[in-house]
Amino acid sequence: HEETGYGAQKTKDGDRIVYRKPLNQQFDNNQVGKVADPTLKTFLTSHLASFGNDPKVAFSDANRPRLTANKAQIRHVRVVASESFNPDSYLQVKLDGKLIRLHPFGNNHHVEIVRDKKTGKCRGLFVNTWQAAQRIRKEKLPLIQKDHGPDLEFVMALHINDMVTATKGGVTNTYRLQKLDPSGKRIVLRKHTAATLEDSSQEYMSTISKLMKDGALTSLRLNVLGHRLHDKANR
Repeated sequence: HEETGYGAQKTKDGDRIVYRKPLNQQFDNNQVGKVADPTLKTFLTSHLASFGNDPKVAFSDANRPRLTANKAQIRHVRVVASESFNPDSYLQVKLDGKLIRLHPFGNNHHVEIVRDKKTGKCRGLFVNTWQAAQRIRKEKLPLIQKDHGPDLEFVMALHINDMVTATKGGVTNTYRLQKLDPSGKRIVLRKHTAATLEDSSQEYMSTISKLMKDGALTSLRLNVLGHRLHDKANR
């Protein structure tokens, strides 16, 4: 259970996302490894080890740690949720112009691929679940937005598990859309015949612009019989 919103924390490598979490009897070695403060992480690692790495004992009320004898017991810590910060993935709560809290929008719902009419280059506009819900419930707009202004031409929209064809190394295959990655402006495809997610040879990960330019990315629509709707005989 995450008791508060997320926050952006500055580091030498840029902003990262942290949130406050209770230090309870489920706080194992894996969780300790995510503690944001390096001094506190080292202290908790040592404390947990002194109780045989058993969090049920180490973080019980009887053994709740203190940094020093005169300090209060540690009941909450900040842990790292992500080592990078993508502003488009969070609702930003501000007070007097200052960012005080972040709330994740949720999973990515779809990506709308558009083409710049002047340059011919394509890019993806990623839409998360919260934004999609806002369109339907509050703004009373279509779920898929096809009008992005006079300079952009709508090409297609893709959701997780949609089928596409794409060319890689001169070979065209049929893929399933496995993942949307707004921070990297890319998508992850996997061959529709792949039996597992571990085989990297079945994967095709690339940016939208490169997939459209070099991979000839095409949405694949099927009828109830499994035939391509692109084929005249099956429309």
